[in-house]
Amino acid sequence: MRWIRRNGPSDLRCGGRWQVFRRVKVPNALPYIFSGLKTDMLLALVGAIVGEFIGAKTGLGARILLYNYQFNIAGSYAVIIVLAVMGLILTGLIAFAQSRVVFWTRHRSDGVK
Repeated sequence: MRWIRRNGPSDLRCGGRWQVFRRVKVPNALPYIFSGLKTDMLLALVGAIVGEFIGAKTGLGARILLYNYQFNIAGSYAVIIVLAVMGLILTGLIAFAQSRVVFWTRHRSDGVK
């Protein structure tokens, strides 16, 4: 990327600005896009539950509140476990899509590239 900024996209000899965007900039941004998708998916799940805490009569968030009012701790934990499994499945789906789309990156288990 530094070379492109220094010499300009015309030195790539691959076409115009659209092709530089499509062939260089988008592939360079894809790992960051998928990282944001993973984070935002979990935040959206938490936001939906908080929204159900506040204003819903049905749903998992309302179920947690109902079980807490009834002192049904086992039911509350069951719903929380269901939500955790949902988060794991959704994160796994995004990670699978990332491994298919951004195939040139290697992922290590310790988080270091």
